[in-house]
Amino acid sequence: MLIQDYVSTIPKTPYAHKGFEESISFNKKSFKLEDQSQEWQSQMRNFGQRMNEKGVCLIYFVHGTFAGDSPLGFVKLFDQKHSSFGALCKKFTKEYIVDIVLGDCGNYAKKYVELFEKAIDNKICCKRPIWSSEDNHVGRLIAAMELVKTIAKDIEHPKINRQKKRILLQGHSHAGQLFALISNFLFSSSPEVGKLCDIALNSKRGKHISKFDESLQAVKQHSLDFVTFGTPPLYKWAAANDYRLLNIINHRGYSDHKHLANVDLCTRMFYLNFPLTKDGDYVQQFGITGSDLPTIAGRDIKEQLSEIFGKKTGLIGWLKKTKIKMRVPSHGKTILVDYKDNNTYLPNCHKTLLGHGVYTRFEKMLFNTKLIVDEMY
Repeated sequence: MLIQDYVSTIPKTPYAHKGFEESISFNKKSFKLEDQSQEWQSQMRNFGQRMNEKGVCLIYFVHGTFAGDSPLGFVKLFDQKHSSFGALCKKFTKEYIVDIVLGDCGNYAKKYVELFEKAIDNKICCKRPIWSSEDNHVGRLIAAMELVKTIAKDIEHPKINRQKKRILLQGHSHAGQLFALISNFLFSSSPEVGKLCDIALNSKRGKHISKFDESLQAVKQHSLDFVTFGTPPLYKWAAANDYRLLNIINHRGYSDHKHLANVDLCTRMFYLNFPLTKDGDYVQQFGITGSDLPTIAGRDIKEQLSEIFGKKTGLIGWLKKTKIKMRVPSHGKTILVDYKDNNTYLPNCHKTLLGHGVYTRFEKMLFNTKLIVDEMY
């Protein structure tokens, strides 16, 4: 199966701890580049220059679950039967509901991506692809294949420097699952992966994805750097050295085993830790196998996918896995960051999205970019 094993043992992959530091403050009253301090602008330009020198030609910012244009799958039903009406529904859902409600909390805001591109001196093209954001295998599988098609199309754009062959993909939450699937599409020879592609391409949801193999070959000509923020350990990544992976997770570990979550989910529910966001990113811990919502648009392939991703374990099976308290994924390098978004007295879990919304905040842009550039470039 293409599912990661859940263990509490010391990770075999490298990991490190780091604390958030806002050495240069961000002007939260404005999202315009000229309203930020000269020092902030200088740092971001420097990071852009370093990425540019290392051959980065494209940067993607991919949102996670419930931050897209069809969070529960209903809009996709309209899209399948009435494409024009469906397109309007998707645009309205994303721009006038999701983006307004979430802003930059657990969501890559349009202004965030625009500011980032300007801050790195417009040296690298930045994109914000939108996917359904459904919390199930069908939605993520189709979105991963659509993202491959998008990348293949974007690298042919006249504005993209053809001499540069590196692509940076940043993904929040379950966007990391899309990246994991893409790594398998590109670099895995497993029969399961071939079967997975066939299932998707022959489904109602995937019938519009044409010439997928050609897109894969085009993307393969580039080097891919994946960065995940708060992605739960769910899908396996391809066991290959053809790509690089960095996982960043909001974490505060107070136990002796600092690679694990502080306490298991069931225990946490009955402590003040939970409403005060004391332990970091709770969603990253419980968004694992067994947490998916029912498939609405894509029922024709639901059973076929269960052969590859495993059958739904139910509430008991899911709770048993959360008790393992696994934080560090079994692929790539992981940085466990204390983003200091916890509170001492007043509940703040609604403002932090249970510690899961901190990564995409404007004021974290400089810190996160520094982490990525120092690790990868």
